[in-house]
Amino acid sequence: MFALITGAAGQDGWFLADQLLARGWRVRSTSLAESDFAPDHRARDGELGCLDVTDAALVTSTLEELRPDVIFHLAGLSSVGGSWARPADYLTANTVGTCTLLAAVNQLRTSGIDHPFIVNASSAEVFAEDAPLPFSETTPLNPLNPYGVSKVAAQFMLGAFRAQGLLGSNAILFNHESHLRPATFVTGKIVRGVARIHAGLADELVLGNLAARRDWLHASDVAAAMIAIADRRAAQDFVVASGVSRTVGDFVAAAFASVGIANWQDFIRTDPALLRATDAPELRGDSSLLTATTGWRPQRQFEEWVGEMVERAPLDD
Repeated sequence: MFALITGAAGQDGWFLADQLLARGWRVRSTSLAESDFAPDHRARDGELGCLDVTDAALVTSTLEELRPDVIFHLAGLSSVGGSWARPADYLTANTVGTCTLLAAVNQLRTSGIDHPFIVNASSAEVFAEDAPLPFSETTPLNPLNPYGVSKVAAQFMLGAFRAQGLLGSNAILFNHESHLRPATFVTGKIVRGVARIHAGLADELVLGNLAARRDWLHASDVAAAMIAIADRRAAQDFVVASGVSRTVGDFVAAAFASVGIANWQDFIRTDPALLRATDAPELRGDSSLLTATTGWRPQRQFEEWVGEMVERAPLDD
């Protein structure tokens, strides 16, 4: 089997490639620039390439050359907060890029060429925050930030092409983390702050809303879910979640506990400037359809992988 991964330089691409290679798949990992890939990604994965998914001619020629069996479409911009500053860029990267890729795959299909199955990475940010919990594949879509809007549009585009005969699934991914998460995300900021406090390099961690609840997974479990979806090739959408929500404060407590600090509140300062008016109070997902269809369940335990993130967090940023 041969997989093409778009936007592969981030944490999801790293774990996807790692698991696929372990299964004996051939993998082509792509990003906007080869320099996006970390050294260990380059050392492990010999097939790296550049691909701008908004470039229709390049996407078409790449697919005609490679003829992958599966495309894991991860390419795009992913910061909810950043989407407010650059909404047009998010629509271009996440919606137009997905549309361009789907059109190229559909061109193969209409030409009578075997076309790849697509797993499109979507987000829990597509859901209506006031809908009953937990969120499932039938929950109404009503995003409250530009990132979520871009992901809803991409989901709908896949649904439209699927109605024409294209094969693919939207994987609606809830929050997921690993040691590869950058400090621009609150979890990356937390583990770096805790590591620096433990090392005596800092004395406080400044955060915003500690009460927001999120359904957190480890990125390796999310990669396994996307592979399970590709294996099953059911042309439908799937929520990928743990089914358990925890507060940002719970995440902070687990991070401090991993280095033996119980009085974590003494090291936290909250800054109202970091609060977002449209932050959903809780995101929690129901993956029962995915489990029933593929047998997938998350394997990593929350406290264990949060501790791993702290242990592997860099101290110099």
